[in-house]
Amino acid sequence: MAQGVKAFVFHESNEKAPKRLAQLRIDEISHINLGLLPSLKPSWPMARDFSNTKGVKTIVHVHENAHIDTFSELIDEIEKVFSGNVLHLEKVKTFAPDIWHVVVDVAVGVM
Repeated sequence: MAQGVKAFVFHESNEKAPKRLAQLRIDEISHINLGLLPSLKPSWPMARDFSNTKGVKTIVHVHENAHIDTFSELIDEIEKVFSGNVLHLEKVKTFAPDIWHVVVDVAVGVM
């Protein structure tokens, strides 16, 4: 890949990610995409732990379904769990009145 860029897609449960990353000896992660719906909240702590390595800033893309009235609470929860700064919330599509699939980008690590 160009200029040392590496991308890995794991077509399996996130529960297996620590083992896969250890096998590949990957310890500097710049992006993590948490894209499984309806929620990947159980994977947030694991993604946070992967993000806090080697002093590298990691952008985590958190996909969730949320009511429009709870966006600010979702942002607060993400910042707390990841000990990071939310950069952006993108409303992707609606599933029901006022229920949105959103992607929240959070910067973790070196700011």
